[in-house]
Amino acid sequence: MFVNSNKPINKRLLKTLLGLAVCSTISAVVLLYYANRFPLQKRADAVSYNRTAPLQSMSGFTYTGTFNAKKVIRFRADRMVIDKQKVGFLKFNLMHRVHFKNADIRLFAQSRQSSGEKTAGWNFEDDWTFENTFTKESLPSLPVKRIAAIEFSPITVELFRGDKMLTRVSARSAKVRIRKKAISFKGGVTVVSGGRQLTADRLLLVPGENTVEVKGRCTLTESGREVEGYDWVTDFSLTNIQVNNKG
Repeated sequence: MFVNSNKPINKRLLKTLLGLAVCSTISAVVLLYYANRFPLQKRADAVSYNRTAPLQSMSGFTYTGTFNAKKVIRFRADRMVIDKQKVGFLKFNLMHRVHFKNADIRLFAQSRQSSGEKTAGWNFEDDWTFENTFTKESLPSLPVKRIAAIEFSPITVELFRGDKMLTRVSARSAKVRIRKKAISFKGGVTVVSGGRQLTADRLLLVPGENTVEVKGRCTLTESGREVEGYDWVTDFSLTNIQVNNKG
């Protein structure tokens, strides 16, 4: 008995079978994808949360510091976050980083005459100093020890002599240089004193020395005129400008 190989094939049935096969394959792939993706995503989210979770966080940080019973610093921030110090991809359990968000700091000068520091050649304009703003007595006592970094973003620092504001410094971020007793600003740095304005990308404010040290290129604007410079060192009033030859 022979089979007639010339019998026509049912094309509609063939299309139906092919369609079912394709749909089954796609469904299997989708199910395998979601079955494997979601557990991994949950574990990844958990790891990411543990890495970024701060040790301590507080909203509405406010502090006023004194030296010899006189106000030398007033500090406000929207939020204070304390976490482990990070170097590259590593975090160290014994070292801590303190980060203040939207920080507003006011430093108040003290009279050299009242502290017995008046010397020969003293005059009225030189009778003030900010050197007592970075002392153990004036700075806040934070809830952790072994602090490796104190950071701010963004930040505004205003320097006062009595009720009169002498200088305002603002930047996108800043760090406290603990050993140098200074604040290092970075990103969109602007210094305003009277009718003068200094802009730079990096700048170091040294209250104890009454100096502003520009790192790199800067621009000074006064009465509509602009002067560009590089590695300048100046006082808080932006009047006595020198070139930093220390490199």
